[in-house]
Amino acid sequence: MILGDWQKCLVLLDESQVKRLIKSLGLDISPEEELDPLTCVKLALADWFAHLGLFTDAQVNQILSVLDEQLSAFADTLTDSLVPVFTVVVCDGRWISCAGRAGFFDIKEFEEAEELPDYCVTHIMCDVTQLHARMEYRAGKLRGKEALDVDD
Repeated sequence: MILGDWQKCLVLLDESQVKRLIKSLGLDISPEEELDPLTCVKLALADWFAHLGLFTDAQVNQILSVLDEQLSAFADTLTDSLVPVFTVVVCDGRWISCAGRAGFFDIKEFEEAEELPDYCVTHIMCDVTQLHARMEYRAGKLRGKEALDVDD
């Protein structure tokens, strides 16, 4: 996927936010260059976090960094015939975790927590598998391809 096309499929992140995010990931990519699957996933997830309106750019960058190992493992499966379900959860707007990760990350204190300190009553979950599929669908429509089968 080309960065410029992927960027057009994002809902909230504007061009300058995408540039800052790309730089924070340690990448130097022009809009005409191909993105690797991990960068595609991170951009889509950053857009989802922006949609929530709970986090600053710095917090989103930190979350992506903390979840890098699990996001990388998930991105490696995107070319498989059967992509596993991968979810990210925000608990009470503060603690972040994902499938395959032990414990939580406290985004307010920038600290790891083995367990939640109290009962959390609000859980916001992102099905990253479906998020990526939706982004691929949008990109396909943008390129003028026939509608993709959303069940694939």
